[in-house]
Amino acid sequence: MTQEQVEDILALEVSSILGLDVDKAPLDEPLDALGMDSMAFVELLVAIEQRFAVKLMRTDMRREDLRSIRALATRICRAA
Repeated sequence: MTQEQVEDILALEVSSILGLDVDKAPLDEPLDALGMDSMAFVELLVAIEQRFAVKLMRTDMRREDLRSIRALATRICRAA
């Protein structure tokens, strides 16, 4: 799966979790600025692990990996 495909899927997931239109989830916008709180992050991480079959907590994920959809997609692509 390409980085762009992962970004598109993540944008859909974030939009779904936050109740936003997908175009309201810019790839480089900080996730917390979009309205992601700790419960929404947990929901997103569970969705990612199911969708991409990757255990993010086992990939040495750092805080900056969660800063935006693009950063998270990069981490997922490296972990896959």
